[in-house]
Amino acid sequence: MVYAPAISPNDIDAEVFRRGSDLLVVVNVGYDDEKGAIYSLVLGLSPMAGGGALELFFHIVEAFEDGRREEIYWSGKDTHFISKPDRVEILMILVALTAKLLETETPEAVMMITHDGDMPSKAMKKHTLIARVFKEHGYQVRRFDGYHGKVTWKMTLEPKPSI
Repeated sequence: MVYAPAISPNDIDAEVFRRGSDLLVVVNVGYDDEKGAIYSLVLGLSPMAGGGALELFFHIVEAFEDGRREEIYWSGKDTHFISKPDRVEILMILVALTAKLLETETPEAVMMITHDGDMPSKAMKKHTLIARVFKEHGYQVRRFDGYHGKVTWKMTLEPKPSI
C-alpha cells in the first residue's frame, strides 16, 4: 500500500454537508493509486442522544474508486499505512478545520469523546489540540476521565459580558 498525501494545511478545500443539526466537513487528504483508494478526513458535529450538546467527531475514510466499499478508521491504531510526517499534516488540517468550523458555527455545548480507551499521551495530542481551539474561540473546556479509560471533553460557550 502506497499512501500519498494530496493536500497541505495551507491548501484546504473542504466540502460541507448539512442535514438538520448534523454537520460534516470532508477534506480529501490522500490517495493510493495501487489500491484505487482516496482518503478523506471527516470532521462532524451531531446531536447527542438526549439532546443538549453536540458531539464532535473525526475519522479517516478510505473510499475505493469502484464505489462499492469504504473503510472508516476511527483509531490511529488502524492507520499505520500513513507515515508519521503525513499524520502530522493531517493533524494540522484537523486543527485548522476545527477553527474554521468554529468561525461559522457557535454551538452552545460540544462533547468530544476518545474512541479508544487508555490512550497514551502521544495519542491524546489531537484531542488536546482540538480542545485548545475551542478555548481560543471562547469556550470553557472541561476534561473528564471516565468510563473504560475513555476521556471526555465538554466545551461550553462562555457568555459574552454584557455592556
